[in-house]
Amino acid sequence: MAKRPSRSGLLSRIAAPLAKAARKVVRRNQDEWDENEVHELMEAALAEADKAPARMTDDNFRLFAEQLARQEDGAFQVKLHVVSLVEFHEAVGDKWPKLAEKVLMIAEGVINAHIGAGNIFCRQGADCFVLIFRTCDNSEGRRRALIIAQELGTRLVGDQFVGGDIPLALAAEVSLEDGLNPDGSFNLAAIDNAVGEMRSIIAAQVTGGQQPRAWMRPGANTADKGGVRRHLLPGEAPRRQAGSDAPPPIPITDEVAPKTAKDPEWKPLEVSRPETLKDPTWVILEGVADR
Repeated sequence: MAKRPSRSGLLSRIAAPLAKAARKVVRRNQDEWDENEVHELMEAALAEADKAPARMTDDNFRLFAEQLARQEDGAFQVKLHVVSLVEFHEAVGDKWPKLAEKVLMIAEGVINAHIGAGNIFCRQGADCFVLIFRTCDNSEGRRRALIIAQELGTRLVGDQFVGGDIPLALAAEVSLEDGLNPDGSFNLAAIDNAVGEMRSIIAAQVTGGQQPRAWMRPGANTADKGGVRRHLLPGEAPRRQAGSDAPPPIPITDEVAPKTAKDPEWKPLEVSRPETLKDPTWVILEGVADR
């Protein structure tokens, strides 16, 4: 006997507990129904349905997003919130393949803790998650996405994440209209652009309003991190004479020429001589000698 295909969709996970409770009620005689027992079964089924994880497969997420886009003004009411680990991915470099699975599991746990009931998310690519907040407005969804990114960064690298120059987990957003293709699939270019713009904004804030850094892979940065190059300093360098390989001597002006030190003038020190003690004068006391 062939097995039934597994249904792992969100609707199947919610409907399965309800169907189980209904089958228990139908098996009994209608005269033996107890309203309290039926109520308890339904509450247990709903509690089990609430435990269903918020993460959806790519197909279910695509169908859900496509349904939102078809609704009236749906493209303007809902945004795709992106939580990206691209900074952490680039920071660990070659160690990412060993850490990826554990890091993504930690990320899913943090997202489930803050996304809220009725909202869904999906993993996209190697280091990115896409979230849809349907039960709250965009400002609240943005706040939750930032909380997820901050807590995720703290979970990954510890307390040193707080106050760091560039966060290792960042949050971005893109409109539902721009983030989805006509067939309901993700517009990867729009999502990557949103993440790249957020990285540029954060880099500009860290560098004090200077020109944002370009988004490049690790090892592609060839900027000189040493001191200022000699040819960038102000002033003209002395020119060499034709046919001479040795550098010309540096002229010494009167202002910088060393001055010869004069001989010190020796003066005798006046030292007071000690006074010699005179011989004491002996006085014979009268009356003492007669004794």
